[in-house]
Amino acid sequence: MGTCLRCGRDIQAWEEEYFGGKPVCQGCFLLELAAARKKAEDEAEECSRCGRKLPYWGYKEFAGKIYCTGCFDSVYGEWKAANSCAHCGRLIAEKWQRFSGPKGELLCEKCLSEARGRFGPGAVVQRPKGSRA
Repeated sequence: MGTCLRCGRDIQAWEEEYFGGKPVCQGCFLLELAAARKKAEDEAEECSRCGRKLPYWGYKEFAGKIYCTGCFDSVYGEWKAANSCAHCGRLIAEKWQRFSGPKGELLCEKCLSEARGRFGPGAVVQRPKGSRA
């Protein structure tokens, strides 16, 4: 039999709980637990997109902002689509690897050279009159 370190009353063996390594009675344990939950809710981060409160273990960080799992998937998908080659779909991470295609779309270096070969000067071969191909 011990003493509750929060309220000071004697604790029966069957009702002894531990909170923060200290023996407390069941009533004080529930009060401490409620206070800890309230503190966790007050200190919780908010999703940068939807504003939902997030626990410290349940969020993802991207581009310096915090997102819930659903919003992270959407934001990352939008970012990936905006930073991928319009022709092959490869992610273009570096700015020096970004090129604007004939229609203004984002292309990687390889796809740009292919597009130049198809649509650039000299791409259309003119045949002499009277020749059959």
